[in-house]
Amino acid sequence: MEKFGVNILWTSRYDYDRGRELHMHMHDYYQMIYFLNGAGIFTCDGSTYTIKPGSLFFIHPMQSHGFVPHAYDTRRMKTLDLKFHIHDSQLIQKVKMVPVHQADSTSELKQWLERIRREGTMKALFYGESACLCLVQMLYMLCRKASKTDVSQLEFHASEGIQTTYEPTEAAKRVEHYLKEYYYSEALTLENVSERISYSKSYISQTIKHNYGCSFTHFLQKIRVEKAKEHIMYSDQSLKQIAEKVGFKTIHHFNRVFKGVEGISPGKWKQRELGGICKDVSFD
Repeated sequence: MEKFGVNILWTSRYDYDRGRELHMHMHDYYQMIYFLNGAGIFTCDGSTYTIKPGSLFFIHPMQSHGFVPHAYDTRRMKTLDLKFHIHDSQLIQKVKMVPVHQADSTSELKQWLERIRREGTMKALFYGESACLCLVQMLYMLCRKASKTDVSQLEFHASEGIQTTYEPTEAAKRVEHYLKEYYYSEALTLENVSERISYSKSYISQTIKHNYGCSFTHFLQKIRVEKAKEHIMYSDQSLKQIAEKVGFKTIHHFNRVFKGVEGISPGKWKQRELGGICKDVSFD
């Protein structure tokens, strides 16, 4: 499906067996491989790079590539994989500046790839157009990063979690940053947040409501659920362990809040998401 000058072939989430390597090979399309877990050495056209969680490798057509996990690492290699063609001649020229290796310190690139995979999995109306548009945005973002343009004042929100209709105020950003840093604390309340960041309780409540359209409690719950989803996807912990890790006192409370935010229980969400691992998601 060619849209916006690109054509997504397929995307997938892979959990490699421990010790399994990807033998050197090449192909006539572009590929992005994002490492969610594991450690090893990635080789592309004779150059070697260190693999660690958050590493993205951008492979151009006919570049020989592969990877070998470290023998001492007992973790399974977990990746997000995207294969695609670029048909727009100007974009082809621009992506030539994108380096093979990217370090995704903010998880922004992971969010884009997950968004594309979700579109392909759910196949809602206009899923192909939406996924291709995400890919084009991601490619231009990588080009801008490669050109060393200062984007420190820009924020990209590729996830489907906390959304706003306009740029949040400085006060809202400060509250959000604090909650995302200390979300795991069971004792996190409006009162102690107020004490920590020196805003009154009423002002925090009004700021959250005005910028995010929900109460302080619901906003914190959504942050905790987003963190829980990450642990479900990228760790081997039980739901009970994850519930405790993200700030819920009991698994029952966690189940109730998760279902209220996502519409399904964490168990069913896990089954749905992990059911797509190692299955290619094609774009017709």
